[in-house]
Amino acid sequence: VFNQLNSVGLTAYGYYPHFADPSPVTIAVVATGRSHIVLDAKAGQTYYVRAGTIFMAMGAVYVQQVPEAEGLAQLAECKRIPNVPGVDAPPEL
Repeated sequence: VFNQLNSVGLTAYGYYPHFADPSPVTIAVVATGRSHIVLDAKAGQTYYVRAGTIFMAMGAVYVQQVPEAEGLAQLAECKRIPNVPGVDAPPEL
């Protein structure tokens, strides 16, 4: 969920690029539980966020910012989720 407005259904090894204006951006994960972070988005910057479920913690969810190198390495193993109406993202290739 981006800024309490629109949600993107995530899948295992899926990713979704999101464009945001410079401002605080809340990214939340809602499943059996809820977790969120607030990024202070700056113009021209790219941020990498990982989210998921901790299976050994009875389905607890997490969302965290990760360093660029870690984010890029993990993206290589992922597939892009199709664009969702109402959630700003770059065109699909």
